[in-house]
Amino acid sequence: MLFPASLLIVAVVGIGWTFFYRLSPWLTVVFVVLMALCVPLSLRLRGEVRRTCEMESVRERVRALEEQERISAAYQEKLLADEEGIRMARHRVAEEVAEARAMIAARDGGGASRRLSRALELMGDGAYRQCDHPSADAMASMKAQACRDAGIDPQFALEISRDVPVSAVDLCAVLGNLVDNALAAAVRAREGRSAVEGAGAGSESGSVATAAAESRSGDEPAPYVRLTAEQRDGYLVITAQNPVGPVDAAAFGKSSGLRRRRPRSVASHGWGLSIVSSVAARYGGALVTDVRGGVFRATAVLGLESTVGEREGVR
Repeated sequence: MLFPASLLIVAVVGIGWTFFYRLSPWLTVVFVVLMALCVPLSLRLRGEVRRTCEMESVRERVRALEEQERISAAYQEKLLADEEGIRMARHRVAEEVAEARAMIAARDGGGASRRLSRALELMGDGAYRQCDHPSADAMASMKAQACRDAGIDPQFALEISRDVPVSAVDLCAVLGNLVDNALAAAVRAREGRSAVEGAGAGSESGSVATAAAESRSGDEPAPYVRLTAEQRDGYLVITAQNPVGPVDAAAFGKSSGLRRRRPRSVASHGWGLSIVSSVAARYGGALVTDVRGGVFRATAVLGLESTVGEREGVR
């Protein structure tokens, strides 16, 4: 809207100059024609901007679908490759549980406890699903592995039912983008902390530098990505949290200013969160961001009142 307004202002000023300086009447005609053209050109510009945004949204949905298919295929391949190992592990776990039950019947509590602990060790963390929804489970599993590969602790707790009325593409887009943004921020926080501690060690000597580094590390949270999801009161609430590093903290400080009481801009934490915001809006929800106590929190709220088919029909 500012662009057509600037054109109108230029035309009005031009007409004022022609009368003030008594210039050629043809200049007045030119400026009037320009003012008349401002309206259709502005409408066309608005349409082009809207069409470009829609194309970007479709492109991002296609990308999210391709990523979901790739992750699901990789997840299935991994399961097939580990099928024999899983069978053997299940057989050994069953044996350990049977032994534990026998020991419980024999009132051998210590032995039963050791057998159950052994069964849990055989199952391992990978034996547990992230959630009941297959696509969300595959996405969360792959993202958790990406966090571990980057040296970031994934703390996932998802409660998403298999029949949740949310498109699998939209659900994976929300989970994937939230984790991607949180993972990138957690990596920046770790690198920023290392740089600060390195600078402190170079400028200070002996026990003073060590004490300063320990003080900083004690005040700042360890790098992690915490992802939670739960269904309550007709909504699916997905929250991602990550520590805020020195670089992001400085950016938060610069962007606050007079808007300190307003919520943080979605775009300032990456393009991914704008995608999450658009998906949440389609389901009658919203994306809420917050920074508190050195932790960035992004919460996507998706309405579950309508079925997936009805939503796709509306689109």
